[in-house]
Amino acid sequence: MKIKTEKEIAKKEFYRILAHKANFTLQDTYIFWQAVEEIFAEAITNRVRLSLPGFGNLDYYRGKDRIMRSLQTGEIVPVKGSERVTFKLSVSLRDIIRPDKVKKPWLEKTEEIEIYSDKK
Repeated sequence: MKIKTEKEIAKKEFYRILAHKANFTLQDTYIFWQAVEEIFAEAITNRVRLSLPGFGNLDYYRGKDRIMRSLQTGEIVPVKGSERVTFKLSVSLRDIIRPDKVKKPWLEKTEEIEIYSDKK
């Protein structure tokens, strides 16, 4: 099965691709993905880091509370820190997406190799 090269895969198309790759029925795939969404939601609500090896990390981040001054009145106003969820791709997925940024340790340090020949 080949994935279309469109910029977006719709939910039904995603279920179909996942079912084909995992050899599941569409109903099993739907149940599986609902369970995954529940795990994500639970991790976000409990403000827990969710680490998915080979895929990435889902983190909850809360910024610091700040104090600002109102420009109109000049009074000091407390501002709550922003809350957001971040997702960071794993190194293996980043290497697939950006192959030009892959570090190639075998190219960084080169050693000269002398070739000897027997001349008579």
